[in-house]
Parts: sequence; C-alpha cells; structure tokens
Amino acid sequence: MKIKEAINMIIWKYKDRKEDFQLVIRDRFVNEVEIPFKDIQRVDNNYIYLYNETIIPLHRVLRIKKGNITIWRRYST
Repeated sequence: MKIKEAINMIIWKYKDRKEDFQLVIRDRFVNEVEIPFKDIQRVDNNYIYLYNETIIPLHRVLRIKKGNITIWRRYST
C-alpha cells in the first residue's frame, strides 16, 4: 500500500479514532517527529497538509503508528 492510500484510509475509515494514530516523519533538524493524525487536513500525490498550514512532502514519511505499534513502514532501498 502506498503512503497516500494508507493516510487516506486512516483519515476516512477511522475518522472517529484518528487520535489513536501518529505519522512519523524525518525532519531535517530533529531525527524523527511524530504528528498526530488529528492534525492532518488532507493529502495529495506529493504533500500532506496540516491544519496549522504546514506542508510535509510525502517522501519524508517513515511510518504510521497506532499507539506503539507500527502499522505501515516505508521500505528501505
């Protein structure tokens, strides 16, 4: 499953429980940052848009977590 599909599935299928999920991204200054799914407004083919007007490129997403369990992980090449 591609990252866009995984994010959209959580946004729409689990919309009442989005607070259970976190997006882990690679940051330039801090190694990894967790973003709660409740902060995600939408996703397109290239970016994730947050309600606070932050835009995150999809290639920065490392994994999706539900609590402490990883449910999606980017494959290393």
